[in-house]
Amino acid sequence: MATTPRRAQFELDARLEHAIADLVAAGLPLIDAARALELGPRTVYRWVALGRAGEPRYERFVDSIEAAQTERAYDVARVIDVARRRRIRR
Repeated sequence: MATTPRRAQFELDARLEHAIADLVAAGLPLIDAARALELGPRTVYRWVALGRAGEPRYERFVDSIEAAQTERAYDVARVIDVARRRRIRR
């Protein structure tokens, strides 16, 4: 039985962190952003768990992702507010 070769594990660096955060800020859920960059969900979940456990490098990653999610939520709220105002004026 042939086995498929395992992919090398990704190391979280600033470039990858920013790429994930940019995709999340653009509206992708974290896992979809990771998949878009050919990262497996378990890898990203592990990074988040390490960050929440206090590992400094991964804490920055979690902070970056949470900031991107907050930015996206703010953008959505702003669009909803504009839509409501336009509907009221009609």
